[in-house]
This record gives sequence, C-alpha cells and structure tokens, in this order.
Amino acid sequence: MRFACFLVVSVLAISLTGSVRADDPQKPKDSKPADSGSKALLVGKWTPTDEKEKGTTIEYTKDGKIKITTENSTSAIDGEYKFIDNSTLDVKLAFAGEESNFKLKVSISPEEMTTQVLENGKELKKESFKRVK
Repeated sequence: MRFACFLVVSVLAISLTGSVRADDPQKPKDSKPADSGSKALLVGKWTPTDEKEKGTTIEYTKDGKIKITTENSTSAIDGEYKFIDNSTLDVKLAFAGEESNFKLKVSISPEEMTTQVLENGKELKKESFKRVK
C-alpha cells in the first residue's frame, strides 16, 4: 500500500512539473528581482484546472516553501522556491529521498495562474491553476 501511494504521488509530481531534470544554473537574460506583487499573488493554495488532476493542491508559502498534496494520498511532496525575476521561479522538490530542480515560468493574477516548465531555455509543459478559496 505504501508503495502504491509513493507511485501515485511520484507520477503526480512529474505530471505537475513536466520534465524534472536540473536546468542550466544560469539566470535567464534580463532577469530582475521579483516585485512584491508577484510574490504576494503566488502565496496561497492552488489547484490544477485539468480534471485529470482533480484533488491535487499546491501550496506556496511566504517563506519560500511548496507543498503538493492529493486527496488520495497521505504523503506530500515538499519543496522550496525562489523568484529569479518577476515571472520565473527556481524550484526544488523532494520526495522519497529524491530531489528535482527546475525553473518554472509563471503568469499570476489574483484568481488564476499559468505555469510552464523551462528546460535549457525551452518552454515545456504548460498548466493552468485556480486559487483555492
């Protein structure tokens, strides 16, 4: 049973983040510090709009932490994030002793967020989220 939970959470983490290989550690060109508006809008709980991922919640905290949970699992994926610029996050996720690092391009409004994994300067999987109320 524990293995099944691990498998479900692992598949979910990969689907939520797209390809989770480490990116080039260099900052994107023209990077600027994030303004306080972007940081404030990100903080809170978000859920994917894709019905296939129903029951998943991603929480971003003020102190740079991430927690991904699903209603079908008792395990969570924990991580950290930091803004590289107003629209790019550097993300680290850890689960079952494995760590994944990647860049995430974000577009945030008060109620909606779109993310896109960046790998080697290329934009990969794009996902939409709505704020949990």
